[in-house]
Amino acid sequence: MDFTGFPVAALDFYDDLEVDNTKSFWEAHKSVYNEGVKAPMVALTDALGQEFGAA
Repeated sequence: MDFTGFPVAALDFYDDLEVDNTKSFWEAHKSVYNEGVKAPMVALTDALGQEFGAA
């Protein structure tokens, strides 16, 4: 996956998490986190690693 930025869903996830920071919210929205936050972050760190080297 190439890094293309973070989707609006990632920002919405954090806005909603600020309102309801409970385990039940997290469990219900974990897929949004994995797809909208974690996957793009992994793509970004992979792209940066290619350019700057591994940590």
